[in-house]
Amino acid sequence: MEGEIAVQYLQEKLALGRPIEKIKIRNANFDNRDLSGIIISEADFDNVSFRNTNFQDAVLSRILMNKVVLDQTRLSSTTFFNISMSDVSFSRALGNSFSFVNSELKRVNLTESEFIASRFLQLNCEDVGFRQVKFETCLFTDGDLANTDFSDAYFDRTTLFGLDLRRCIFARLKSDKLVLARSNLDHLNLDNAHMPFAQCSETSFKGTSLNAAVLNNANFIDAEMSACQMQATNLDMAAFLRSNLEQANLSQASLSCSRLIRCNLKASGLREVKASNSVWHLSDLEGADMSKALLSQADMVGTNLTSANLSDTDVFQTKFDESTQDHCNFQGANIKLAQPKNATYAAYVMTNT
Repeated sequence: MEGEIAVQYLQEKLALGRPIEKIKIRNANFDNRDLSGIIISEADFDNVSFRNTNFQDAVLSRILMNKVVLDQTRLSSTTFFNISMSDVSFSRALGNSFSFVNSELKRVNLTESEFIASRFLQLNCEDVGFRQVKFETCLFTDGDLANTDFSDAYFDRTTLFGLDLRRCIFARLKSDKLVLARSNLDHLNLDNAHMPFAQCSETSFKGTSLNAAVLNNANFIDAEMSACQMQATNLDMAAFLRSNLEQANLSQASLSCSRLIRCNLKASGLREVKASNSVWHLSDLEGADMSKALLSQADMVGTNLTSANLSDTDVFQTKFDESTQDHCNFQGANIKLAQPKNATYAAYVMTNT
């Protein structure tokens, strides 16, 4: 079915309120049409344009789309299920409560689209562009996003769960309260990323570059961050719980009022960090370089400082109770200015942390 005949057929079916099944449409133009409420299943669209089409409340399932244009479509309460897309233009679309489920996308361009309260579930992507897309309270989960480009995208209270993101691009990432759970971002370049209040649990950043990123008030729980690069990164008021930062480089990072509880920081680079009023309870800092760090009024109760370098470090009113200091270098640190021992407080920390 082609051209105007196909357009008339769909309009007639829609007017009668009937589902459309098992059709093939090619070389047709549905631009600027109102297809709200349409139900289409087991269809094949080839070289079809739906530019500026209204798909509100529509349900499309088991569809093949090749060389289809979906630019500026309106997708309010729309469901796309089991869709196979290749060479599809999907830019500047607006989705509100849009569901995109169990679908395959190859060479699909969604540049400058906006999605609110939408779900992207079990998507298999290859060479897909989400450049400059705004995601507000959205969810991505259980998909394969190989070679997906999120450059200049904005994630507002959006969750990425159970995803392998290692081959994605996140250039100039911007987010507010982004949630990353059980996902893998190993070895990505996230330099200068803007991720305040990010919530990262059981997520891996092994070897990831987060230099000069903004991560203030972020939470990292059971995170894998070994060899992560966070030089000059803003981590003020961030929290790390049971996270692995072995050999991570946080030189010149800002950690004021941050909390690092039961973390592995062996051989980490913490040179010249600004970490006043920070808390390091029961963290392992063996062999860490904290030279010239600002640790005034920091709480390091129960830390392992074996062979750590704290030379020329500001330790004014710093708590070192119950810390292991074998072969620790305090040269030039004036350890006498540290907080006097408080056995009651130290016992409480050791028992309850």
